[in-house]
Amino acid sequence: MLRELRAVVAPEGMRPLADTRLVALAAGLSHHAAASRRLELYPRNLELSRALRISQAGAGVPSKGITLKTLLAKVRARFPEVRLGEPTYVEVEEALAAAGSRLTYEPGSGVFKPPEQVWRRTSASTSSSYLSSVDGTHSFGRDPLKAASTQLADAAARGGFLALTIRAKHLPGTVEALTSHYNVVAVDLNRVFVDEFRTLASEKNQAWSKVLAADARMSMSGAAPKGLASYVEATWKRVQERLSAHLIEEGSVLLLHDAGLLGRYFDSGGRQFLTELQNAARRASDQPHGVWLLCPAEAPRDAPQLAGRIVEVLGEHERGTPPGVRSFATRDRGGVVRTHR
Repeated sequence: MLRELRAVVAPEGMRPLADTRLVALAAGLSHHAAASRRLELYPRNLELSRALRISQAGAGVPSKGITLKTLLAKVRARFPEVRLGEPTYVEVEEALAAAGSRLTYEPGSGVFKPPEQVWRRTSASTSSSYLSSVDGTHSFGRDPLKAASTQLADAAARGGFLALTIRAKHLPGTVEALTSHYNVVAVDLNRVFVDEFRTLASEKNQAWSKVLAADARMSMSGAAPKGLASYVEATWKRVQERLSAHLIEEGSVLLLHDAGLLGRYFDSGGRQFLTELQNAARRASDQPHGVWLLCPAEAPRDAPQLAGRIVEVLGEHERGTPPGVRSFATRDRGGVVRTHR
């Protein structure tokens, strides 16, 4: 879908729009379409059977079953603005069958259940073939780890920006694996930010307890108090200076991880910090050579985001998923992972 949108010739002199803005613009110009978190355009009156099939709401249902309410909630999680109404269990059962699902409604328990499984041992080997979902389509015979590794190796050499989405449960060890296999400098961004914030507060004779209290008020109201916002904006500038002065070397690629504070303080300098770093990485004449941003997600193909704030990318070439590889590394006191080769 993004390929089709980008095929539309933009007005002369107009800068390319990020994926998020491009999809939002397309949805805004439509009377019937909406945009999902995965940057999909879908009709608000999407047929129930298609919504069930595309969202895979009936997949992975445990033997105890799933309620009608939970099943529809999974569909709405994928397509928030879809107009499902209040379908009956009979209508949903028919739609599931049309979608190719084997879930059936059990009146006694009031849930949809999968068929009973009969497990048999098999001698078939799965070591030489893979069934994976790469770029949203299933492919047989393609090694997803090799594809991901090739993409990252190319990205490290080419430079630029790359948002890496990964399921939260797979995060442990990912940073060490990436630094071991690629020429990247890993930065614990939350740690660097807090270090700089505490230093700034100390310089201004501001008690840290008061900073934490202001941050707690932000959690309640959703907006940063004016004083906190000014401190946060100043801190992001200091973080940027620290990266420029100590971490960016010729040809280096920064791997930013544990970066949730970017999303939390997005409107208080976080977005500007990230945008400037992205643009610098995209320009061949600037440093850093590249920036990789690790973004926890519910699914690898979800739009990259931090603390609920979308990370804007300029196309599929700026999105990726790290492979599950093992490595070792050490972490210094400054929040930087140094690789042993």
